[in-house]
Amino acid sequence: MGIYDRIKELAANKRVSIRKVEEDLGYSNGTIRRWNKFPPTINKVLNIADYFHTTDAYLLGRVDDPEQFDWDSTIRISSPTEEDRKEYADFNRMFEGVEAYNGQPMTEHDRKVIEAMVKSYMENKEK
Repeated sequence: MGIYDRIKELAANKRVSIRKVEEDLGYSNGTIRRWNKFPPTINKVLNIADYFHTTDAYLLGRVDDPEQFDWDSTIRISSPTEEDRKEYADFNRMFEGVEAYNGQPMTEHDRKVIEAMVKSYMENKEK
């Protein structure tokens, strides 16, 4: 299943049209349909993932469950070492009790995105 089909399925489950998704995200009519032939930019993939509260890994076909977050299936430059994995073990404690930031509620999806950013940074920083 390609990215367009996955978006179409997510839209149907949310009971919105593809056109409504495009309008909500400020895309021109037919933008998402064109992704059948021309791949979207990563920014657009991330915008769609945020819109549907899913992951880029799901949209790109790396995982089959739209609610699954699997660090091993995301795109990254290098694989984490066991030492890196230990560093990430305390990540969830950073957000215990945090329900909002700057007046915006923090969702589980937000936490997953932030976790992916922290992991990417930790993997790619100069040691």
